[in-house]
Amino acid sequence: MRLTRIYQPIAALQTEQLIPLSTEAAHYLTRVLRLSEGAHFIVFNDQGGEFVARLVRNKKNVCAYLQEYCATTRESNLKIYLGQAVSSIQKMDYTVQKTVELGLTSFSPILSEYCQVHLSEERWPKRLRHWQAVAVSACQQSGRTLVPNVTRPYHFLEWVQTISADIKYILHPNAATSLCMHVEKPCTLALLIGPEAGWSPIEYEQALTHHFTAITLGPRVLRTETASVSAVAVLQSLFGDLMIKVS
Repeated sequence: MRLTRIYQPIAALQTEQLIPLSTEAAHYLTRVLRLSEGAHFIVFNDQGGEFVARLVRNKKNVCAYLQEYCATTRESNLKIYLGQAVSSIQKMDYTVQKTVELGLTSFSPILSEYCQVHLSEERWPKRLRHWQAVAVSACQQSGRTLVPNVTRPYHFLEWVQTISADIKYILHPNAATSLCMHVEKPCTLALLIGPEAGWSPIEYEQALTHHFTAITLGPRVLRTETASVSAVAVLQSLFGDLMIKVS
């Protein structure tokens, strides 16, 4: 039976330690899953590795008693930094969730000229916290022990000027190059995915000027959230640790 995994952002964890669980984790374990005292689950803290833990309840807190430590890692050798043009909250949630499951390293919301979603400065902190929580949930589900960072929003030009990677790609339906034509295996990779309306001509030229290579995923035009997930999956298959076995 697969044990439930819980993220607890506590820097120093060790075996035979009793830690109070966060309100959200306690609610999920005891109210949603209805685990009883003594039940086992997994705790990880974004420091690498994970602990087998036992549920302990006292008068004040629901706690985890940390038992065996497992120095396991399920992180990809390929670091992918995704710059995703901002779309609707449902599409962004899906993109964060699925790309994190696939091994994404960092997620940056990109403010581009043709974005159809515009948030006020006051609303951004709440939205970023929400996407970070989606990333944590995806790590809990997928078995990852390191949580990708959801960065602050970047204007398009700022991101293409500052992002550093071995290879930098901008997805464009009319590009002449496909991913399969690139054979050099990078350690770090930056990927730009546009909004539903695509990139503006100026943005496209700016990306090329800053050493981005335009690529296409094929003859069909994909929705922005489909493009992000598909591109990360293909990149992990070509250069990372996504295994496709043909029998």
